[in-house]
Amino acid sequence: MDFIAAIDAFLSDPRTRGRLKPSTLRAYRKDLAATAGALPAELDQVTTAALAAYLAADIAPTTVARRLAALRALFGWALREGQIERDPTVPLEAPPHAPAAPADPRRRRSSGGGARNRRRPAAVPPRADHPPRDRDARRRGAGAQPGRCHT
Repeated sequence: MDFIAAIDAFLSDPRTRGRLKPSTLRAYRKDLAATAGALPAELDQVTTAALAAYLAADIAPTTVARRLAALRALFGWALREGQIERDPTVPLEAPPHAPAAPADPRRRRSSGGGARNRRRPAAVPPRADHPPRDRDARRRGAGAQPGRCHT
């Protein structure tokens, strides 16, 4: 089967469409179309060595992992459909994830303006006509009236 025809058949298969989100289908189409130009035209002629050479090109590890996921899905589908006899993606491994870059302590992170990110207002001085609030008065029983139970 022609590689481009296999991509179209895979992405239009009702089982594929029902299992994957539309955004994933778009990403698979883009990644598989980019791959099709670098590999043999016939799906059954694609080898593990050809895939490894393509994926070893100077592209980011996350791009390699994403394209490998799309290729695995395509070749897995083709194997189940009887279009190929073996899946050339099986021996391939995804690249290890690079550790995240440390955050720049000089940059403030924003999570969309939540309450935690709002600046607190400056302390408001107490009004002169009110005595200062005694937070422990209730615990000590200050202000309790005789004969009444306060809980």
